[in-house]
Amino acid sequence: MQKMRTAAIVLVSILAVPVAGFAAAATDSKTKSTSSSASHTTEGVVKSIDSSNLIIEHGSGKKRKEMTFALDTTTRREGDINVGSTVEVRYHGNASKLMALDVKTKTAAKKTAAH
Repeated sequence: MQKMRTAAIVLVSILAVPVAGFAAAATDSKTKSTSSSASHTTEGVVKSIDSSNLIIEHGSGKKRKEMTFALDTTTRREGDINVGSTVEVRYHGNASKLMALDVKTKTAAKKTAAH
């Protein structure tokens, strides 16, 4: 009887460890997907734009860097977005790329704020 009880305890312990591990992994994946869907906003000067990509220069001095955003048919565009224009980009991280949600020229952003 003692051997059966010990065997049952060992068996339950062995089965409980993987279940706890799966529960922790499921919680981590939900947290990661929620944080990556949050949108962010940045501002910069357009260095390049085509139908699928937007590259802006962001910051100044040693903190200056280029940011590349993916564009698609759902990306809202306001104003004349051309090389050299200052834009505000609202975006979110999508896998390994930044997906632009909205792109506004500074003049379009000022007009929207005034209304």
